[in-house]
Amino acid sequence: MEKPWNKVNFGSGKIVFLDEMQKEDMLQVEYPNQFLLDMGWYQNKYIIQVIQNDDWEHPIKQYRTKEKQQIQVLLGKAVQYMEQVVKLETEMEVYGGEPVVIGERK
Repeated sequence: MEKPWNKVNFGSGKIVFLDEMQKEDMLQVEYPNQFLLDMGWYQNKYIIQVIQNDDWEHPIKQYRTKEKQQIQVLLGKAVQYMEQVVKLETEMEVYGGEPVVIGERK
């Protein structure tokens, strides 16, 4: 059976870690401007997080599900969010703006 993350186009991201076992560390995808998409199995649920500048205490976006069938959809949403954030950050740099943190901190 094909794994859900194998069906996802991670856009400008680069997979730097992949472990197909259902555990805390499963997938990490690096994006420009020090963004990271992270997925793992925590306390009986999958959590997909968007991390900036290695600030693991304050992810800027999270998606959660107990259903393995939802992983592909949620990864797709996370990638779409990441691409928007990376594009905005890049435009800010090109036009001389200060880098900003996008999204709400939880």
